[in-house]
Amino acid sequence: MLAEARRDRAAAGGKADVRYRQQLAAYQARIAQARERRDKARAERDLLSRLRWGLVAWWRRLARPPRQPLSSAPTHDEEAIKGGMKGEQEVADVLRGALGDAWALVKGYRNRRGEIDYLLLGPGGLFAIEVKYVNGTFAITRERWRYVRYDKYGNQVGAGLLQDARRRPPNAQLAQPLAALEQFLASRGQPARMRPVVLLNHPKARISACAADVGVEVLTSTVALRDLVRAADEQISARKLADIERLVVRDHHFHEERRPAVKPVK
Repeated sequence: MLAEARRDRAAAGGKADVRYRQQLAAYQARIAQARERRDKARAERDLLSRLRWGLVAWWRRLARPPRQPLSSAPTHDEEAIKGGMKGEQEVADVLRGALGDAWALVKGYRNRRGEIDYLLLGPGGLFAIEVKYVNGTFAITRERWRYVRYDKYGNQVGAGLLQDARRRPPNAQLAQPLAALEQFLASRGQPARMRPVVLLNHPKARISACAADVGVEVLTSTVALRDLVRAADEQISARKLADIERLVVRDHHFHEERRPAVKPVK
């Protein structure tokens, strides 16, 4: 996603540069034309025409040339994606420091229904985790995750809906690939239920209201996620965990190989 956003910015910058060169060439051509007419009048000893075109050339030189485009800064989409990467890395760092080697953390599992940021597999339980690093105060229902942003004085400075490119709220974004994964595991003789968790781990993320039927556990700190995992008390054998992890990786590679190729950013 970050590579695609950078490609879009580079393409927009290239178009702006082409427009600038065209406008600059037209500006220079207008000045050159006036000078040429002035010089022709001088050669023909046409004083009035020479004065007139001399003034035209002077005025055209005084006209402001087109402004060269600045090198484009990262877009809002890029900053949002990088923020998401920061939030996901925080989860990995905290969980690795808090859990033992019996736990496995699988990042970026993907199937035909979407992607899950983290699958956490351990003797205490199985977790599917969607991470959203968004600054906002959230009002959450099953259909919509609305948020507003406030400045340090309490003034509202922004608002929006938290959703993916398919306009799915985080609970649906997580539930759909998770249902497909659980179906796949059951079809391979390893039925398993994973606890769906949406983590809003931006330092300023808050929840003002959350409906009871959202279908996921919603947390606002990585520490809360750590404590949730530590408190899990299922008894899952090492053999079953190894089989589930193997199937998860296998299923991910199956779907990943069928994704359209993405050209690298140069």
